[in-house]
Amino acid sequence: MSVIEISPEGRGAGVHGNAVSCGRTRREGAVGACSGRKAACVSSRREMSGRRSICLVAALLLCVPGIRQGAFVLAESQRSRERADRVVARVNGRPIRWSELLLQARLQGVAESELVEAETRDRLLREAVDRALLREYLDDRRVPIPERETRLVLKTIEQRLQREGKSLEDVIGKVGLTREDAERIVGLQLRWAIAARRMIGEREIRAYWNAHRAELDGTRVRVRHIVVRVPAGGDDGRRRREDARRLLQEVRRRILAGELSFEEAARRYSDAPSKDNGGDLGFIPFRGAVLPEVARVAFRTPVGQISGPFESPVGVHLIQIVARQEGELSLEDARPEIFKRLAVAKQAELLDRLRHEAQIEILR
Repeated sequence: MSVIEISPEGRGAGVHGNAVSCGRTRREGAVGACSGRKAACVSSRREMSGRRSICLVAALLLCVPGIRQGAFVLAESQRSRERADRVVARVNGRPIRWSELLLQARLQGVAESELVEAETRDRLLREAVDRALLREYLDDRRVPIPERETRLVLKTIEQRLQREGKSLEDVIGKVGLTREDAERIVGLQLRWAIAARRMIGEREIRAYWNAHRAELDGTRVRVRHIVVRVPAGGDDGRRRREDARRLLQEVRRRILAGELSFEEAARRYSDAPSKDNGGDLGFIPFRGAVLPEVARVAFRTPVGQISGPFESPVGVHLIQIVARQEGELSLEDARPEIFKRLAVAKQAELLDRLRHEAQIEILR
């Protein structure tokens, strides 16, 4: 796999990776593939002519006394528009413009000042590349935009913006986009839902229900919990996590040997507030009460058993399952959640394949 990175001057900054189709590399910030297509690199004459006309008007205004300030504002607006119109990537020859990243940042509540951070900017760029790949896939299959649902989503966004003292028109106008552009971007996942319904059959839904029933039917488990808080990242973080894992492995051995109870171990070793209760978290559902990593281990650990040490972004954990309350929800109750999970998984698989097949250029 390869990613072609283009410098701001338009010169190829190099191809990162092995021969086309013979390997795979990932850059922090973007991934891509080279399929042999040539990317389009020529701006249209009409666009160049339009820009020259605007610049000419601005220059003439500067010569007229009394409106130089207005001309300055016009020039600044033009420069802002040009920045928003700047192409930051191409996917199979189709451009991704800075304006799309700006709009997504605003819709996600990311301040424009945060875009100077490489991690934030690269995340938005990766998401934009994935959207472009998905849009091309759906366009090729003529999957329509569900207009009613898209309007409802936009209305929800507008209501949130109004609470912040903003309007959708202001947000999209500042990045040089129209309401139709916003509908196209917002409607993408709704289009994917239509495509996913064509892929996901009843047999697959029932198979998922049978494999994950406890996660979906309202089952709850009572958990005792120990966590040694260790931040992730860096050599020091890795060493401390290894130390925490060894510590909890020894704690587990001592509990199983009857040398101390789980409650005593929680009070002595846990960094969580629940240590005062012997690590007791009470009954928890699969979603929403604890970290996903903790819930996944809790729901696959039998009653009365103690898990092995496992990690999360918070640190290293050890849990004991005290009791279990079976849920009463049916397959029909869980069907929307099952469809959502399957659709997310299928989209991830699809995008992984499309990245391998596509030609992706990241322009710096």
